[in-house]
Amino acid sequence: MAGEAKTTDFMLGTATVMIGNPEDLYKLNPEEHSVGLVKNFTIEATKERSDLTQGRTNDVVFTLTTGATTRGTFEMYEYTEKNLAYALGLDGGELVSPEGDAHVVKTAASFSSGAVSLELNDGTGQDIEVGSWVSVRDPISENIVLGTVTNVSGLTEGTAATATIEVSVPDSTMAWEVPAGAYVSLVTVLDVGSTDVDRDFAAKVQGQLANGKWITLLIPKMRVSSGLTMAFGTDNFGNTPFEFTPLKVTPSDTYYAPFKGTSGKLVHDSVQSALS
Repeated sequence: MAGEAKTTDFMLGTATVMIGNPEDLYKLNPEEHSVGLVKNFTIEATKERSDLTQGRTNDVVFTLTTGATTRGTFEMYEYTEKNLAYALGLDGGELVSPEGDAHVVKTAASFSSGAVSLELNDGTGQDIEVGSWVSVRDPISENIVLGTVTNVSGLTEGTAATATIEVSVPDSTMAWEVPAGAYVSLVTVLDVGSTDVDRDFAAKVQGQLANGKWITLLIPKMRVSSGLTMAFGTDNFGNTPFEFTPLKVTPSDTYYAPFKGTSGKLVHDSVQSALS
């Protein structure tokens, strides 16, 4: 029969994408480094050639490979701080998500000359320190003001016992009154559009074929070529169309010897496993 199948090595499934620092390539694991729900992962490898032709019809008589381009794309669905940082080409691996509950403002107070002193209700909340970025949110109007903490008093290990914090914003003319009951919580600030640093990452991708055999892709060095997309909508769940370009390693890179002259390694397992 023409086109008859010879194996069951068919492609139908999803992939787990892990991103980290180049020196941690072999340490990448789903628990610590996965970007979460991913759909439509694609890796493409193409070659450029220079042809030597002859005659009136320009028949190709010789050809040489003069370039090899590899690119990867996937849809990233989880908008965590770490994932957003990677999408912006920043080091998401160093981010630690703040934990704990928001603090509640006890007494209304007004901004004056770009600063406000807020008294917090007793209770347990996040560990706010001088220099922290915080969000001050009115739960009625949903107005949010972002600022930095310039002073903390009475707040020890997240417990507010007649505690106060001072929040400063660059706008010295703002006169917004923070109502009692407003929430104060730590935020993570990421720079958008920064060109100061071009960061290299490593990636590990693994998934199963339809018959249960595992496919693993090791990329020792890659750079984000297109990252952040945020579209708020109600018709479907949003995702970030993530694009990256694997780079060739150089002698100064950690894994130069095993990856010299390549953009990565594609590993095909020899045994079948239960589908995950």
